[in-house]
Amino acid sequence: MNVINFLHRFRFIRYIAKRGARNLTIRQAFYSGSIFLNAVEHSWAWTGGRTYMTFDRELQDFLHQESLSHDFLIDIGCNIGVMTVGTLMNNPKIHAVALDPNRNAIGLLKKTLKYNQLSGRCRVINAAAGTHNGKVKFDSGGSVTGHIDENGEEVDMIGIADLLNNY
Repeated sequence: MNVINFLHRFRFIRYIAKRGARNLTIRQAFYSGSIFLNAVEHSWAWTGGRTYMTFDRELQDFLHQESLSHDFLIDIGCNIGVMTVGTLMNNPKIHAVALDPNRNAIGLLKKTLKYNQLSGRCRVINAAAGTHNGKVKFDSGGSVTGHIDENGEEVDMIGIADLLNNY
């Protein structure tokens, strides 16, 4: 057991880390490159036995197989882009659009795409998907999580029909 895993077992240490490392970004090996994540929000993905490459692996493998017969992937609610980036890394012919209303998650996705030289194959949109184009209030209670909430910050909303017609 490494030191981080040992320390992570103590509630007080986790409390201090949540306060002091709230905006800390870490890099994790991911397929042939790396993925960037928030150290606090994604502690489950680097302090235990799971990683982003093993989490939801069946879904990642399914998307890869499906992508082989398609030209485009639309990832609605992409968060930090695990499915998008995994598909782009494993299928060099596909392009993607990744959409999420959380600017912190989008920032991590953009960092991952740039680091892995995938930016040219992925359009990143900081917006929510909905029934129509407009605005919606989004509460980003966590750095990369959140939900639609009337008390949240106003973000763009793109109608799903327009999203599908455009891409």
